[in-house]
Amino acid sequence: MYRCCQSFFWSVLALFSLALGANYADTTFTATFFADVEQRYGAAATARFTAWRDLIKKGSDASDWDRVHQANQFFNRKVAYKSDAEHWGKVDYWATPVESLGTGAGDCEDYAIAKYFTLRAMGVADEKLRLMYVR
Repeated sequence: MYRCCQSFFWSVLALFSLALGANYADTTFTATFFADVEQRYGAAATARFTAWRDLIKKGSDASDWDRVHQANQFFNRKVAYKSDAEHWGKVDYWATPVESLGTGAGDCEDYAIAKYFTLRAMGVADEKLRLMYVR
């Protein structure tokens, strides 16, 4: 139950920050956030989150095309592919970007979700982005 609530909390925080137009990198990546990441996922995850913060800050001045390229490169390099069955012990699990980066693994929809949130945090307009679900 606690893990579920934590995931929900981080997702809501991300959406709330984006909806308010706040600077996502400055409002999310606080000392408390990094301490929580270190405790929950370890030092390697902290390095991934530091790189994510830097990507978001750097990408906020880039063109939309460059932002897409940077987000793709980042997650394709930092998050290893692992099926939900292997990773979470479930047939299907949609991980938050925090869970994907924290564990350093995810599957297709986890990549899409993480890239979507990253592009929004970099300033890509919501009307330019879509998440599609196909069974």
